[in-house]
Amino acid sequence: MTQSVMDKVGRFEKKRITFWLVKFILILLFLTGAFSFILSTTLRIFDERKIWDLLSLFGQDREIIADFWQDTLFIVWEELPRVWLILWFSIVAGIILFIIANRKKIYIIRKKIQYLRKGPP
Repeated sequence: MTQSVMDKVGRFEKKRITFWLVKFILILLFLTGAFSFILSTTLRIFDERKIWDLLSLFGQDREIIADFWQDTLFIVWEELPRVWLILWFSIVAGIILFIIANRKKIYIIRKKIQYLRKGPP
């Protein structure tokens, strides 16, 4: 009777672990997809607005940089797609916080998986 109870507990734990891992991976994939979409959109906007050309001025002569760095930074600041950058930083922060918040659970799941692979003693 003890073995059947242990088998039921093992199956229950496997289902719980599987559900949590699937949910964790789907959320992580969603956040990563959102991150990629926002990053690609931001880079496309940078290309459309020629922000890279403005930033290339900093690779020029030092005298030009000394004279015009404030103007160049002001123009770049005005041309930045702020909403997309805020979304991008929010997604990055969300990914980091999601992983930090689930770090302990990941450790517990890893231990349970190791135990279930070995089997009960």
